[in-house]
Amino acid sequence: MKVHLVDFDDSFTLNVYAELRAQGLEVEIVPYEQAREFLELQINTEHGLALALGPGPGHPDEYADILPALKKILNRPSTFVLGICLGHQLVARTLGMKVVRSKHPLHGEVEEISLTKKQADLLGFRAEKISVQRYNSLAAAANPTNLKLAQELGIDLICSRGDIYVMKGSNFLTYQFHPESVGTSFRERFFQPIKAFLL
Repeated sequence: MKVHLVDFDDSFTLNVYAELRAQGLEVEIVPYEQAREFLELQINTEHGLALALGPGPGHPDEYADILPALKKILNRPSTFVLGICLGHQLVARTLGMKVVRSKHPLHGEVEEISLTKKQADLLGFRAEKISVQRYNSLAAAANPTNLKLAQELGIDLICSRGDIYVMKGSNFLTYQFHPESVGTSFRERFFQPIKAFLL
């Protein structure tokens, strides 16, 4: 099996590709122009699928053409989806969450996040603090509507400063930040779940 990495015409895709390859994983890039067809072909297949939704420009609603197929993909038990930045927001929109302008937009800046023991366990970390590199103007807001929806769907969240930074469901894990960036601590740790799915 390999990771299928959807490229939303973003230069950071190559960095994500390099990090996945550094983990010893085989990676195939799927250009956004082919993403809808690729996802639709996967819906009714029974084989396992490791899908990475990379970063990219714009609001996730600008990519609405892939959301119906992505919703069906998320309901496949033999699928694991890793979402990064735009990919995180696409999963949030697929689940019915609102993505709005972040109250604390950051571009190329490192942010330190303090983790509770439960949050550290969620990520498989022992550290109480992590540094993450952020490049975003938009975010899935940690507002009452989104938080209630996450609770109803059984999704674990890590939130900070009014934004949802991490979402973890039974077969997906998404990050608002860039786990592949040099500004993010323990980079390889953030990619372990998709590697574990493949092994």
